[in-house]
Amino acid sequence: MDTLYQDLTREFLQAGTVALFGFSRKGDAVANGLFDKFNANGIPVVIIHPQAGELKGKPAFSSVAEATPKPVAAMICTHPSQATAVVRASLDAGIRLFWFHRSVDEGSFSEEAARLAMNAGAKVIPGGCPMMFIKPDIAHRCIKFFIRNSAKFRAEPWNTPTPVN
Repeated sequence: MDTLYQDLTREFLQAGTVALFGFSRKGDAVANGLFDKFNANGIPVVIIHPQAGELKGKPAFSSVAEATPKPVAAMICTHPSQATAVVRASLDAGIRLFWFHRSVDEGSFSEEAARLAMNAGAKVIPGGCPMMFIKPDIAHRCIKFFIRNSAKFRAEPWNTPTPVN
């Protein structure tokens, strides 16, 4: 876990309203647990869901551009194939801080999406889970311990824009 990763996780958790992508109506997705964790710990969060309506008793928004209050960070918990579209829409909405959920697998991370964000001047957290930092349960403490030296916890490579040819 590099220093930049640690700094960005603190910045993300203190940034303000988080746009949460990947929420499931079935209740069985990572984003659902994150929604509960954010709410229980005073982190403002809005759900971005294509069918919108109301989820968990809160308004959900079909696009990040429609979300109120206006999000300043994006938590990506979608399939990686959706991550680039999520980043593009979030950048268009003014978001410049992204966290891709992943632990032992690839999770929601997409190299293409991370590069898109990075080349737009946004900050990228390439992996891990906020639950490892917000009053972590034993499972998240263990995950953090075992993968803390993984490349998934190195923010530096994903926060240096690459030249576009």
